[in-house]
Formats: sequence, structure tokens, C-alpha cells
Amino acid sequence: MRRLSFSALVLAALFVAPALLAEETMTQCLINCPPGVNSCSNCCMAQFTVAVQPCYNDCQNAENACLQKAATVCNKLSDPYEEQRCMFDARNVCMSEYLTCRHACSSPIAGGCPGEVPPQKCPYTCQMWNPASQSCVGAPTNAC
Repeated sequence: MRRLSFSALVLAALFVAPALLAEETMTQCLINCPPGVNSCSNCCMAQFTVAVQPCYNDCQNAENACLQKAATVCNKLSDPYEEQRCMFDARNVCMSEYLTCRHACSSPIAGGCPGEVPPQKCPYTCQMWNPASQSCVGAPTNAC
């Protein structure tokens, strides 16, 4: 009886482990989701949000440091108008750097979302996988 349970566990691990170890981009994950399967798309986006959170945190910390540095410089100005103008300009610079930083954040995700259909190998060289229709399209021949 133990042997059967252990064998079943090993068999299950062989099927589950590759999905857990798979890595893909969020874009590929979304492409692999059939149209209208919102749970699949939501899964891809949720995985991406978790994966890039450390990078987003670094961007937020850099923006905070930028604003603190600007406040130190701008608060030394004697003219209130100049101080206000200085902070306005600094906020724009800090926000621009923050947005550039966040845009650069990327990270692979696990993928394997419910309903996801990865690209398939087509039977003929003149065909290619169409993620929207979840099928091979093109001439059913090897001589293109």
C-alpha cells in the first residue's frame, strides 16, 4: 500500500513540477490565455504584480529620496515663490524618474494559469500557432 502511495506521489510530482518551474513573460502568459478567459488573464497579471513588487518598491524609495533631497535644497531658498517653484520642478523630475524606473521593471512569472494554452508545435512547416484561435494556421504542407 505504501508503495502505491509513493508511486502516485512521484507521478503527481512529474506532472505538477514542470508547471511550477516554468517561467515566461507576462505578455506570453496573456497571449496563451484564450480570448474571454478573464481568470487566466487575471492570474497572469497577479503573478506579474507579485514578481515586480520589489522593483516597484525600489522605485518608490528612490522617488522618496529624490523628493527629500529636493526639499532640503528648496527649503533653503529665501523667496517663498522661488521655494515653491523649486519644489514644483523637483517633483516633476522625481516623478519622471519614478515612472521611468517602474517602466523598466520586469520579471519572469511562473505562468501555468488556469486555461492557459502555450504555443503548440504545428504538424507542417508552413503553419504557425495562432494564440487567438488556439490552433495552427496556414497551408497544411511542408513546401511553402
